[in-house]
Formats: sequence, structure tokens, C-alpha cells
Amino acid sequence: MTRRRGISQLFRGIRLNRTWLEVSDLEPSTILNMHSSAIDGDFIPDPTGKGNHSGAYADKTRFEEAMAISEKYIQLFLEEIKSVEGTISYPYLFLWNNPDGILLHSSCPSSMTDVPRQAGLVPGLLMDKHVLGLNAISLAMETGRTVVVRGDEHTVNLFTLWNCVCCPVRMGETGEIVGYLDISFDFMYDPGFVVPLLSHLANRIGKAIDALGA
Repeated sequence: MTRRRGISQLFRGIRLNRTWLEVSDLEPSTILNMHSSAIDGDFIPDPTGKGNHSGAYADKTRFEEAMAISEKYIQLFLEEIKSVEGTISYPYLFLWNNPDGILLHSSCPSSMTDVPRQAGLVPGLLMDKHVLGLNAISLAMETGRTVVVRGDEHTVNLFTLWNCVCCPVRMGETGEIVGYLDISFDFMYDPGFVVPLLSHLANRIGKAIDALGA
């Protein structure tokens, strides 16, 4: 697969005291490539998800196909998120993206329900590097690793006040990636404390999907 070719050349090595990848681990050329791959001009949020700013949102057919494949996965995602709602003491936003980086669902506290909509983080948004450049989901897609992207490390200004962590969700003996689980929160909070929780959730979701016989 092209995405996995030369993975060792993408980053300089993860520090021994952590298991995730950060932007500081990447080669400068990789960072530049991801930033420069984004759509021309800064992303313009569309709360309706119907706009198509330089192809930032999947068309109806593509979105419906992605939803049909992932409908049961989304239910498992929501069940797992609900199980940890009381353990996170600060505002957060969970995202579920399919293997192509299409945002299919989000979950957040009731006090934040308007935040993703106003930010254009609505179902159908394409979060791969060719649309939003460097972000946690696109970096996880590029490397197949659990990743952390902090504040102004993001390409798109929309995300510069957030720290984001993303884990690939894998199923089966082959470790096939069936989705990407992301959590985003205010940049003042250390993302390192969230990695074990998100990794645990991703593992549980992957096992539950595998149990479906998908």
C-alpha cells in the first residue's frame, strides 16, 4: 500500500517513555508535505454540511455509502463513549471517521452541542490531508499510529485552540483499520493523559466490531 511505503522515513522515532506519535517526531519534509496538501485557502466552516468548499464535504452518494457500511460501528462508538462520559472532567469532542477520513458522527457534552456544528465539524466532512492538511485524523491515516496533534501544529486555523488525539480502530487478526477514533479538547490540557483512555476505547470498539462478524 502506498500509504505504508516508507513509513520509517516519516518520523524520526518515538521517545522511549511514550507509545504515541507526535508532530515533533516527524521529519520536517513530512510536516511540510501534509501542510501543503491541504485545500487552497483556509477551511471555511459550513454548519449545514451541504456546502462544498473546495470539496471539503463528501457528496451525497459517497456519504450515504460510508454511513451504510459504518452504521453498526457508529452504534458501538456511541455505546463506548457513553461508558466514559463521567470520567472526563473538561469539555471534549469525540469524532468517528471512516477509513477514508470521512467524519460520520460526533459526541460531546450537552453544553457543547453547538460547537461542532458551528465549526463545520458535521457528518460528511473530509478530514484527510488533501482537505484539512495536518490534523490528528490525517496523521493517524498517514502513519497507522496513535497520534497527538497540538494547537498550532494543525494546518487549519479552526483547530489551533484544540489538542487532538486519534487512534486507528482495528479489527480481526489482520488488524484491518475500520475507522478512526478522535478526541479533541482545549489546548490548555495535556493530551498525554488522554491517550490511554482513547487507546482503550479504540481497542474495545475494534473487538466489538470483530464480534459482529463484519
